[in-house]
Amino acid sequence: MKAQSSISDQLGTILKRWQERLIDVSKSNPLLGLNRSRAAKLEVESPDLSYLVKTLFTDSGAIKLPFVQKKPKKAVSTDEEVPVEKDEYIFHEGDIDFSYSNLSDLRKKLGKIHDDSQLTMNERGVNTLYLAIGCLEWEDTLMGKSESPLIMIPCNLEYKGNSKPMNLLMADEDIVLNPAIRYYLKEKEEIDIPEMVVIQME
Repeated sequence: MKAQSSISDQLGTILKRWQERLIDVSKSNPLLGLNRSRAAKLEVESPDLSYLVKTLFTDSGAIKLPFVQKKPKKAVSTDEEVPVEKDEYIFHEGDIDFSYSNLSDLRKKLGKIHDDSQLTMNERGVNTLYLAIGCLEWEDTLMGKSESPLIMIPCNLEYKGNSKPMNLLMADEDIVLNPAIRYYLKEKEEIDIPEMVVIQME
């Protein structure tokens, strides 16, 4: 039994090393620098962390996202001979508020986040949609100023059509500590961040 356990431990260590070598440690990796990444992302303004986590952890926990409905274009009179068509939007509140510059920006980002998550799941079988808790701000000579998510809750988006809001659900995967920043700090800076993270909810 001890020999079998030892072999299993060795295989586990080897597999872990292989996984770490596959981690992208380039500047383009959003897990190492959200501030540099072109990946679609939204910053949560409200509600608080406790509400989000408790809701996602329930069996049927769903967080309704805000919905931006595009109205039919209207022709706006200008000094030019050809009228200009102007986009107008209707905003429907959800259970969560994001930071955004305008309704068009919010609509595009929500759509891109959904499309990108579906694409990677369908093509590679990999979930790339996460609700990130906490952000580490750091800097070194190689990466420069960086902002990295810390705790990552895997999520799915429930899509009900173009005329209805999406729901954010927790995926059937483990919550993880950002593997890219953990590996980078360990290899480059000799800083070892504990692998296990315990989330306490009151």
